[in-house]
Formats: sequence, C-alpha cells, structure tokens
Amino acid sequence: IAQMIDSIPALNVDPRRNNIFEKFINGVRFGMGWGGSKTEVASHPASLVLYDELGDVTDIPGQGNPYQLTKVRGSTFHDFIQIGCGSPAIGLISEETHPETQIIHWAISEKVDSLIWQLWQEGTRHEFMFECPNCSKYFAPRMKNLCWPTDASNTEIEQQAGLKCPYCNKLIQQKHQHDLIQNGLPIAPGQTVKNGKVIGDPPSTHIYSIWVSGLCSTWVTWGQRASELARTIKSDDQGRLQAITNTEFGECFYQELEVVNWEPIAKQREDWKMGEVPKKVRALTCYSDIQENRIVTVLVGWAHNKHKLEAYIILFQETYGMTYENSVWDELDKLHNTEFGKLPIKQAGIDAGFNPSKSRTAKLHKNSSKKGSRNSIYEFIREHKNVIMTKGTSHPMSKPYQSTLVDVSWLGKSMRTGLKLWIIDTDYFKSEVITKLNWPEDKPGRWHYPSDLPDEFFKQATAEYQNDNGEWISTRRDNHALDCLVGNLFLAHKLGFKQKLPTRKLNQTTKLKSNTPKSRQINDWIDEEESWI
Repeated sequence: IAQMIDSIPALNVDPRRNNIFEKFINGVRFGMGWGGSKTEVASHPASLVLYDELGDVTDIPGQGNPYQLTKVRGSTFHDFIQIGCGSPAIGLISEETHPETQIIHWAISEKVDSLIWQLWQEGTRHEFMFECPNCSKYFAPRMKNLCWPTDASNTEIEQQAGLKCPYCNKLIQQKHQHDLIQNGLPIAPGQTVKNGKVIGDPPSTHIYSIWVSGLCSTWVTWGQRASELARTIKSDDQGRLQAITNTEFGECFYQELEVVNWEPIAKQREDWKMGEVPKKVRALTCYSDIQENRIVTVLVGWAHNKHKLEAYIILFQETYGMTYENSVWDELDKLHNTEFGKLPIKQAGIDAGFNPSKSRTAKLHKNSSKKGSRNSIYEFIREHKNVIMTKGTSHPMSKPYQSTLVDVSWLGKSMRTGLKLWIIDTDYFKSEVITKLNWPEDKPGRWHYPSDLPDEFFKQATAEYQNDNGEWISTRRDNHALDCLVGNLFLAHKLGFKQKLPTRKLNQTTKLKSNTPKSRQINDWIDEEESWI
C-alpha cells in the first residue's frame, strides 16, 4: 500500500501521522486493523470499510459482531459502503432451479453456520456463471461439475480434467477455461441472459452479494483443482476435504453423520487387555469427565499407520465418589502419575463445564458453608501443571479450539500467570469422533479397542447423533465416554500428533541387538519400528 501511495504524486501523506496501521492521505484517514479489536471497530468514522476473511472474525466480548458494529461508523456518510469477503465454512446447502428462468442457483438454507454465507444469502445472491460452449446455457461451476478419468494418475488427471455442463451433460475441456472466465456474467435469481447481456431484476435488497467459485480463478487450472481434489478424496481425511471445499472451491462443507449402533463397533475388540499398551503406541493422553458422584476417565494411546493417526483405548474407568470431596481426586492423581507400558501420560485434560461444589448434594452437605466459592476442578488444575481444563461450546468458532484466562486480579484484569481455560468446538471434534467410530476396519486411521472394554463404553460413545439441522440428539442419558473421546482428540490436535508423534525410546520396548556398534547414537528422528528414517 505504501508503494502504491508513493507512486501517485497527487497523494500527500502527513509525515507526522504515518505508521503501519494508520496514515493520513490528503487529510483523509486510512487505517488498518483487526476485527477483534474494540478500538479499531468503534473509534473511527469511515465512509468505506473493507473486511477480508469475514468468516473468521469473532465477536468482541461485551460488544457483539464486529461486522454489525462497523455499520455505525458510516452513519455520518451518505455514501457509506461496507464490503466483506471470505471463504465459507460449515453449512448444508443445495441447489434449486428458478421456475421462470430455468437457471440453477444455490437455494437459501437455514442450516448454515458460516457467517459469510449467511450474509450472502441476505443479499442479491448473484453467482458468477459460464456459458456452456455446447448448449449455450449459463451455469455456475460447482465442485461436483469437475470430472476426471477414474483410476488415472495425477498427471493424467491434470491433463484430461474438465467441467460437465449440468444441462447437456457434455464435457467442457480445459482449453475453454480462459474464454469462459473472460466472458462470464454475474446472474442473480430471476435474471437471465439475452444477446450477451443480463436482463431482469435481482431479489429486492440493499445488499449486493456475489458468489464466485474457485473454478473461476485464472491462476489455477481445472486439472490442478481436480488432481488435488482426487488426492484429498483418496486420503479419507475429512478435515482436509473441508479445507479444500471451503478455500479451493468456495463452497460450504457438511458431513452427514448417521446414528451409530454400538454393537458392530464392540465386535471390533482386539486380542489385548485394558492397561496394556501395544508397541505401535507412541504417546498417551488422558481425559476426564466430571460428574456429581464420579469421575469418568478414558486413556488413549496414539500411533501412526501409513501417516494416519490411530487411537488405542488403553483404559475406561469410572471412579465413584462425591467430586466435591478430595478422595476421588486423589485417585485421579494416582492415575495421572501411573506409567502404562513404561510410557507416562503426555498430557491430561478435565472437562470444567460442571462445578462439583455447586451441585445440589454439595449444598446440602453439612460442611458446605466452609467451602465458600471453592471449585474442585480449579484447585486440582493449580496443583498439576500437566493437566489442562476445557469447556465445550456449540457456537461456531473460527478455530477448533482457543484459550482464555479465567483468573483475574483484584482490579478485575486477566492474570497472565493465572489459570487457562481451553474452549473447544465440540461440533468439530464430535463429528470426527463419530466418523472414527464408523471407520472401516481395513483402512488406516481406525480406532482400536481391548478385549475387555465393557459394553458400557460403546453405549456411551455412541450416545449422540447429528440430525439434518446439525443439532446433536442424545439417544442415551450417559454420554461421558463420548465426551472423553472428544477431549482426548482435542489433546492430540493440540499436541500436534496428527503431524508427528514422539519417538518411543528403545529401552522401553526392546533391547539393542548385540551386533549394534557402541558408537551409534540413537536420535529422536530415528524410529526403529518404521521402515524409513
């Protein structure tokens, strides 16, 4: 931006008020900020506000949505304009054919969590469309229109991929891409094209909105998009598929989850017992769900199989006792300090959504008056540095998890050295857990269960399903094992286990061979049980 300003002699920048975030050009303020800043959003009037990646903007505590707040900044300008752009996220969307124009458009959906898509639906709903060179009808390119030969190599896919017209079903070859983009037109519901011009009125609204597919990019060929999509589909990685759907094609992602029956999963038990750690396991995580009369804990071992993260359920335990008392917490402390298969617990987590000291039983207890505002979970976290506390949220988040400080000073300010609470997107992690429970046995990335894992674990792990509205419905009262699996999966993500696992030391699993040279050094990047270095 500075280079652009300097290249135009007529633009004079005040040297006294010129920094990275703010410049005064010919007396007019030009500012750059971030959506989560109360000062940037509320302090300055402006005639033009530009938002990039609007879908990632989070609410300002005590203020609300920044996009709505900045509308007030332009109340003193008759020509105020606010522009937001970004990639969509989660949502269940479908198509519909306009009854008059017979052009296919995105249908309005109420099952969308993505802010940028919700705002697009409030506007004119223009879509950038191509004219089919075969049937001359206009259509907006979708990810599903991208076609390539089956069982083809990546090179062959890049060379032979094309778009299939939704009207005539004929393949449009790669050579037409540039011309289609150059001659493309924005068309809203109710509009049509006559003699190369758009005619008709769009939906009545003061907001102009337009959707443009990633297939309209001049920088990336259809073949490159197809090759990347083919590799993603083959990987069976839902997170990767969501990323490419949102960012590469500009479409909402929705993963349909069915009701999971616990009995077929229970039949996948393997020939090892709880407490044992298979040799493939590289690290352990532990997560506990706190109830009024017990602590439910699941210990998980993590391993890689063909670069896919796999989980081994090492332990499922329900420790009974009133959780506002110390005895049950002493048992959890012993578990955290126990090594399994000579492996310590890498990190442990606790669900802090329930305060045992505020339970009905605790209030009726004869010593409740002495406890005051005591929180058993907070006390336990303060005494154990390797244990973190989490709280789930059902609200859409820009990231799967984020932290916040919960301890405040006597002035009411957050203490950097205080307790940290991790807010996790339960929808994100719960969806992945349900997917893993349904994972085929013959594919890498599955979960493993010991032979003596009780049926109660499988019943609790499958106690919820997601309906067509994206809401989680409970089929059983107890879902503690599911919550513990969600917590362990969060810990694995936080520790980066999907990309890399710690190396298991040789003296914990096997002995060095007698013919091994004494001068050899065993480094962390050498994995004895893998076929690569």
